[in-house]
Amino acid sequence: VVIPTKKTDRVKKSILVLGKEYVVDVRHKPTGIWTAVGTYMGEHIEVTRPNESSALSHWQRAAKFMGPIAP
Repeated sequence: VVIPTKKTDRVKKSILVLGKEYVVDVRHKPTGIWTAVGTYMGEHIEVTRPNESSALSHWQRAAKFMGPIAP
């Protein structure tokens, strides 16, 4: 899911983590790097990588590393 915002260098993307969908804000900074920012289990996760897909996959890995949500 892509939700365009006022600037074309910023979008919201949905990512699945352990079967649950999370919305992550992805930004392309003027320096050419990409940042994926979102909240998982109440914790802020921010990942900076050289491209969009890498930023998203590293955000997903960071969330998975934090562990599953308790039932």
